[in-house]
Amino acid sequence: MNESIKKTKNIYFILGIIFTTGVLISLFAAEENKSFTFPEDPLKGSKLFVSKGCIKCHSIWGIGDTLGPDLADMSREQNLLQLAGLLWSHSPKMIEIMHERGVSRPLFTPQEMGDLMGYIYYFNYFGRPGNFIEGEKLFQEKGCTSCHSVGENGGKTKISLDDYGKYISPSFLVTGLWNHSPEILSEIRRLGIEQPEFHGQELAHLLAYMRGAALNEDGDITYAEPGSPKRGKDIFIQKKCNVCHAVFGEGGRRGSDLGKRELRLTLTEISGKIWSHSGQMWQEMKRIGIPFPIFSPKEMADLISFLYFIQFYEEKGDPVEGKKLFREKVCIFCHALEGEGENVGPDLTKSEAHFSPIFLASSMWNHAIVMEDMLAEKDLGWPRFSGNEMRDLVSYVQEASERSKEERMKRPIVPSKPKVLFLSENRFDLELARSGKKIYIAKACNACHNITGKKRAMGGDLKDITKIRDLQWLFNFIKNPKSMLKTDDLAKQLLQEFNNIPMPQQGLTDEEVIAIIEYLKSPEKIE
Repeated sequence: MNESIKKTKNIYFILGIIFTTGVLISLFAAEENKSFTFPEDPLKGSKLFVSKGCIKCHSIWGIGDTLGPDLADMSREQNLLQLAGLLWSHSPKMIEIMHERGVSRPLFTPQEMGDLMGYIYYFNYFGRPGNFIEGEKLFQEKGCTSCHSVGENGGKTKISLDDYGKYISPSFLVTGLWNHSPEILSEIRRLGIEQPEFHGQELAHLLAYMRGAALNEDGDITYAEPGSPKRGKDIFIQKKCNVCHAVFGEGGRRGSDLGKRELRLTLTEISGKIWSHSGQMWQEMKRIGIPFPIFSPKEMADLISFLYFIQFYEEKGDPVEGKKLFREKVCIFCHALEGEGENVGPDLTKSEAHFSPIFLASSMWNHAIVMEDMLAEKDLGWPRFSGNEMRDLVSYVQEASERSKEERMKRPIVPSKPKVLFLSENRFDLELARSGKKIYIAKACNACHNITGKKRAMGGDLKDITKIRDLQWLFNFIKNPKSMLKTDDLAKQLLQEFNNIPMPQQGLTDEEVIAIIEYLKSPEKIE
């Protein structure tokens, strides 16, 4: 590795620790009650795809730079955690290429990572366009000609479908089919024919035929709305779909569990299935007394978008396999979990962070360059993930963290013995200072601060800080930086001076804060 890359890596090493242990923790603490599961707008990540520099290496459907894989092809069979595993596995190579190309390595908040991953997954939502000739055959074979005409085909005595000629998306067609399914199915039975079913791309072909053959004098074209998976989830419940259908085990058992489909379906395929099963669903709704739901085109687009994104969040993995992977993928060499492992990185057992897949994906990417150096120092290879390994690992981390939290809540609170600890400018307690040094290192204070006065640190140099600042002010700031940054003018000024990177809330006790301050009085005296 040449000297230039080494310098760049050293800079990223510092930034990675600062961002991962500081900014991400504070950001996620503020966001922990929000769900990143289903995006409001799946196209939101398109801006990040450009602004974060992804477009400089990757193409979409063959358009763009071909240095990296085509993300539309890559995402076709991948869910969120599989994408996260690929992102992590290829991080070292991507970091090297970014440096060679002069591309700044981007950092992601959990919200940004969720938006970007959702956008990449959304590439294959629409599937391939339909074929006019195939659609013309299907219009005959599916018995549509029995009741309908398109353009000049079918005669004026039949119900015209010309209005659907202006629509690009099959979601408009399936909305019409669904809303009129009671009348359509009654007429089908009267005629003694079977309800037609649509599979694969058949609905797209049929719509291509309608667009080509329909009389559209104004030439109007109505494009599909992307649909909001987040709103679609609400509609799924409002329209009582969850009474019959479960999603990963949550919901009714009358119909299939929509989270356990073997194949990922596109907009066209989902639309086809909704219509193909409309007769069965209508009869079951009548039987159990659920009113037949009517959808607007927007509601149908939102619902289908939700059904598409279900597969983005695959069901729970195997925590037993995940525990093996925690060792095999060398996580244990940096992180502690359930009493095992090293505390080089955050102790995952004690972390209060909500281990959502999005949070973990962003955290892993942001500190990948830090991990690369750590693993090199320990002479360990870079861990790579394939298949469902990341899913299993996350399941183990989530379960282990939850078990630890439950155990801590069950423990009785034992009042601590009173200690003679106080702030004093005229006294120095060597033993207390030694304890302070251990806490200072354990909390990674040295990632943002130095105490030598020889160079400017990202979070400020702490040399002679106990002489510069009032001890009580230091105590208040270290104990509760979040509150101080809101109310104290000096704290606000320092935040602006040091790149607007807030000091994270470390959850220190009064005794721990006093010990750190004691250490900062004369750090040179501590071995």
